[in-house]
Amino acid sequence: MNVRALVLIASAALLGCRQESRPSRTVDAFLSLQPGMSMQELTNRVGIPDRHAGSGVFRWEYDLGDGSKIMVFPATGEPGRGPYNPYQLQEFSSPVARIKQVRGTNVLWDKMDEKYYQPK
Repeated sequence: MNVRALVLIASAALLGCRQESRPSRTVDAFLSLQPGMSMQELTNRVGIPDRHAGSGVFRWEYDLGDGSKIMVFPATGEPGRGPYNPYQLQEFSSPVARIKQVRGTNVLWDKMDEKYYQPK
């Protein structure tokens, strides 16, 4: 393999791994969101999350242009439906239980519905 091909492959791999900043995404789009709305409605308004995270308490995370992030927690269970399965991402009909903005370890704001949010 020649050097030019190797450089092209390495460049493509590095660009594919690069995390894009979200300078255009601001907190304003998230302030109108409320616990109780469906995860589908949330994604229709603000788009798909940047990542899925959590160990024990599953969440979606959105990066904002100011360096903070929005964390969205789905309901842990609904009456008559049983517990929420975080590994079935097609469960967009599940309600949102909690939405909060954080920067590092500081919570900037937090909206929570006790009816749905019951961490273990």
